[in-house]
Amino acid sequence: MNKNIFVGFLLIVIGIILITQRTLGIDINIWNYLWPFFLIVPGITIHYNFFAGSDKSSSLIIGGILLTYGLLFLFNTITNGIYHREIYFVYPLGIGIGFFENYIFGNRDNRNLMVSIIMIVISIYMALKQILPEFYNIREYLFPVFLIIFGVYLLFKNRR
Repeated sequence: MNKNIFVGFLLIVIGIILITQRTLGIDINIWNYLWPFFLIVPGITIHYNFFAGSDKSSSLIIGGILLTYGLLFLFNTITNGIYHREIYFVYPLGIGIGFFENYIFGNRDNRNLMVSIIMIVISIYMALKQILPEFYNIREYLFPVFLIIFGVYLLFKNRR
């Protein structure tokens, strides 16, 4: 379908919804529910274009981030933000998902894998800190352990 036709239909539907809301006196701020789709739709479009063969794999980074954040904001809107403090770990997770998609479906660049692992580990740490507050006491050991793991990686990365 032509992009102009899609955008035209989308604008008409939004206009009809807004006129109906004002005419019937419905007290729902429809914008709160619509705006996350301005992240979700481009995220899905980027993924579709990549899998259809018309985009580079690096576009998956942005697509993954947009889709993850759009879904997060939609969830926050639907739940009136009552879980926002509990799910803030999704912010680094979105970046990790974007880089991981680029690694899996793209050029298999190890830098993308490293960034995705780092961001996903940060996200898991933030989630565990939220779910298990006693886990937070382990943080004094995380940086030294990370240094050791990264040092071992640097020692053995060229031995393949």
